[in-house]
Amino acid sequence: EHTRACRLLGSTASALGRGRGSFSGDAVDRQPATVAAASAAGRMAFEEDARVLLPLAPPASDPERSKLVWQFAKFKFRADFCSANLHDVQPVKGVASEFQLWTKCDCQDTPYENNMKSWFYFGVSGQAPGDFLILTMMSLNRQTRLYSQDYRPWMWHEGMNEWQMIPNKTIFKKDADGNFQIRFSHKFDVACPSEVFFAFAVPHSYADTQAMLANLDRLYAGHDVLPPPPPGSGQGGTESGELAERLSGLALGKSSGSALARNRVPDEDACRVYYKRQLLTRSLQGRRIDLITITDCHGATGEAERPPSGVLQLGDEHGDGTPAAVFPGKTVFFVSARVHPGETPATHMFNGLLALLLRRTDARAAVLRRMFVFKLVPHVNPDGVSQGHYRQDTLGQNLNRLYTGMPDKEKAPSVWAIKQMLLYYAGLQQQQLEFYIDLHAHANKKGVFTFANSMQGEQQMSSLLYSRLCCLNSPVFDFGSCNYTEKNMGQRDKGGESKEGAGRVALFRETGLTHLYTVESNYNVAKNGANIVPPASGDHGGRVSPPSGKRPPPRLTPDLLRGAGRALAVAALDLRAANPWSRLPSS
Repeated sequence: EHTRACRLLGSTASALGRGRGSFSGDAVDRQPATVAAASAAGRMAFEEDARVLLPLAPPASDPERSKLVWQFAKFKFRADFCSANLHDVQPVKGVASEFQLWTKCDCQDTPYENNMKSWFYFGVSGQAPGDFLILTMMSLNRQTRLYSQDYRPWMWHEGMNEWQMIPNKTIFKKDADGNFQIRFSHKFDVACPSEVFFAFAVPHSYADTQAMLANLDRLYAGHDVLPPPPPGSGQGGTESGELAERLSGLALGKSSGSALARNRVPDEDACRVYYKRQLLTRSLQGRRIDLITITDCHGATGEAERPPSGVLQLGDEHGDGTPAAVFPGKTVFFVSARVHPGETPATHMFNGLLALLLRRTDARAAVLRRMFVFKLVPHVNPDGVSQGHYRQDTLGQNLNRLYTGMPDKEKAPSVWAIKQMLLYYAGLQQQQLEFYIDLHAHANKKGVFTFANSMQGEQQMSSLLYSRLCCLNSPVFDFGSCNYTEKNMGQRDKGGESKEGAGRVALFRETGLTHLYTVESNYNVAKNGANIVPPASGDHGGRVSPPSGKRPPPRLTPDLLRGAGRALAVAALDLRAANPWSRLPSS
């Protein structure tokens, strides 16, 4: 099946090259933009994404976690903030700068306590320039394969643009009781500020996401109000295929007065971003389960969605509580993340997709908004994320095993509400669910890859082709690691729970839809180094990332993960032969 998908990919590229004038040979490597123009375009994309992805900042202390602070001579450790996890700190006798640290397991000191202990996140302050700190994380879950591939904790302090892996190697071993330990060291830089943070993986807390969404609420205030339709038209605007044609040749800085060069696209009202934030439901501890809707205003009839009773709660402090608009003729692209709290690569992929969808000068974003209604849930398990859990919610449940049948609204409100909305969109005749993607992280298999459902014939080929197109658009996707087997739909995990309860499998059993995926990212590295992606077509002026012909570093940094998130959407354009800056003609 994988071989047939590759052949189908080749025939699709050939047909696309013949059928679309803008793809007939004007690849960017044949008519390159000037270095200055490409640099300006790249800066523009970066600045647009920066509007969405707020700069890193030290986490604020939570008064309710004030006991999670430890002082030893000059060194101060703290885990008094959202998503932090540190349970105890003890100095090693006779060594001034060596400490042993213990994390909390998921649901510790509750009836639901379990053995999940991989996530840690804490800050250290009080050091002097040049100090050398040695830390041993005690009694963790065994992650031998991950750490044997030179995985290391991540660190950040003010003045750094991104989190980075610590420079020194990590030592790991079993202790006398069979528990797993990791030992690492860090030398504080001369210019190091007052506090340095360490984490199992690059964190993105519930508080971080709420701050990001509050910023989007300000940027897109009023963008859930539809403009009036053009005179003599019930809907107005340009269809997605025509829009892709018109945008594919627009070049940055050309004197012809192209719409894209003026930071907008044709049919301004219809192309206006439609953005709406809604309160889908609340978690067991009262935190928000947000539902974000992003599309453009084309095709709206003035009608509103009629969601199932009990979801999309009124009285929302971040919105007016009204339903989202209906866009007949567009299909729904549903993406969720962080059902497992410690799987932070999922959020970095999610944020890359989110930022792409809100770009104003990216032709792909314009066509995506024209073709799809994106429904985005940033945190399925906000309680677990906030509490610093690795896998479970506050009742000790693996929420990604609860989608079968009708989930329990009282015990798993987020899963219940998401399942209700998925079935609602799958059941509509004019606005059907086309894509469902649930984002995860994986400690064993390298790279980024999909788990999908076992199907037959053209349905299976279409699903395989989508995964192959993701690989075409991201250097860290690995097609060979994707799994489409029936066995992977019903396999039981270490806790004995079946994958039949996972979102993609349960939804497939009830709807038979094609494009239902779990997308997994390794915490550490891409497989076999990483791919080299082919050049993109069209006059994109350097906006398309990643650049072609360059092999990225194998470490899965937040930037590469955001690129993988973008690829999930761009691959859908290629699947429909509607990508104005496609890589298919050069593949």
